[in-house]
Amino acid sequence: MQSCEFPKRWAASEYATGFETNFGDDRERQRRHISSILAKDRVRLAVGNRILQHC
Repeated sequence: MQSCEFPKRWAASEYATGFETNFGDDRERQRRHISSILAKDRVRLAVGNRILQHC
């Protein structure tokens, strides 16, 4: 079993390391993953956003 060391939390390379570990060089798979997370049916406004929307 291979061990992978991740950078410290909030390090500049934190997200890059996570994406490379999970998706390798497959940019299309990365794009689909991000698109699915940001899909309109999954995005929700926070309470503050909803309140300001009605001002």
